[in-house]
Amino acid sequence: MSLVIVFLVLAAQFDSVRTPLTIMLTVPLGLAGAALTLGMAGYMSQTGSHFVAQDAAGLSDAGGLAITGWSRQAGDLRVAHLFATHMMQVLPLTGLTGALVLGKQGRRARIAVWLAFLAMAGASLVTFAQALSGQPFIA
Repeated sequence: MSLVIVFLVLAAQFDSVRTPLTIMLTVPLGLAGAALTLGMAGYMSQTGSHFVAQDAAGLSDAGGLAITGWSRQAGDLRVAHLFATHMMQVLPLTGLTGALVLGKQGRRARIAVWLAFLAMAGASLVTFAQALSGQPFIA
C-alpha cells in the first residue's frame, strides 16, 4: 500500500508532461488492488480464520505448501489476499518497466499495465471464489 501512496504523491506533484501517462495509470489501478486487499482482509477478520472448510477447527498451517503454508486440505483465503496485496507493487513496476521499454506515453505500455491489472485482479477473485468453495489452491 505504501508504494501506491508514494506513486500517488509523485503523480500529484508532476503534470502529465513530466510524469508518463503509463505510470499515472498505475495509481488508480493500484488503489483498486488496495480495495480488494481490504475487502478480503475484512472478510477474513469477520470469519475469524483464513481457512474455509466445514470443520475448520481441526485445521492448522502444518503440512501446508512450502514457504507460504497455504492449506492443502481446505480453502485458504490468504492466496487471494496475496494476489490483491501484491497488485499494488506489480502494477507500478509494470508501468515503470513498460514506460522504459515500450515508451513513456506509448499505447503498448498502457496495454501492458491493463493486462497486468486484469491478470492480478482475476487471479485474486478466482482464488477467492475457490477458497470460499472450500477447495485448496493446490491439493
